[in-house]
Amino acid sequence: MGDVDGDWAFQGGQKNRQTIHWETTLSKPGRLPADDEFTLSAFGLPEPMGMPPVERSGSRSYLWFALGGVAALALMAGFRRAARYFRDKSKAAVAA
Repeated sequence: MGDVDGDWAFQGGQKNRQTIHWETTLSKPGRLPADDEFTLSAFGLPEPMGMPPVERSGSRSYLWFALGGVAALALMAGFRRAARYFRDKSKAAVAA
């Protein structure tokens, strides 16, 4: 359990007083998880070299995250190229 009191000032000089209260309840689980749930492959990651592979049919979510990252980079490059194109096009229209 904890409390935080604070006075914050905005850029315009206005002040804001806030009190934040939080409470945490911890409990012991009825059943402890098995040891095989604490492997890298339980979280969709490959096991390190030299470790025996764990037989699981888990998802390869790390591949989806990598694919999403590549797609985000491709979108960023496309938007940047489009922004340059339209900026150059508007400069040419103003100069004409």
